[in-house]
Amino acid sequence: MEYPIIGQTETNGEVVRKATVSNDPDQGRIARVGLSWLATLLRKNRDYGASVWRQPILSPSLNVGEAIYVRMSDKVERIRSLRQQEPSVKDETLEDTIADLGSYCLLLLTRPPDGEEDNEHGVRVDQST
Repeated sequence: MEYPIIGQTETNGEVVRKATVSNDPDQGRIARVGLSWLATLLRKNRDYGASVWRQPILSPSLNVGEAIYVRMSDKVERIRSLRQQEPSVKDETLEDTIADLGSYCLLLLTRPPDGEEDNEHGVRVDQST
């Protein structure tokens, strides 16, 4: 899904390509970090499969969107904790947790339409009937 800006004629790909070769350091940094973050999200999605689109096993009353909000809430709590004290898990950084929160935001935006979820076998089913 592309989010068009009024009067904008460039595609998302053109905007990103220009930013990666731009002399503007802010544009270049945003593009580099954003592309790295997106690549990590796509790799994790490939590893985890479509589990984010499935009804939660331990909370079957939640739909996909609600389950993602729960995960986002967990990340916000973790960010608060990491800002207040040193982590017990030394390889878990504040930046990693922020990236995870951003990933859940994107997954929420790209979730299947309401009423469509993957069942426990990974098959898309219409839950609205």
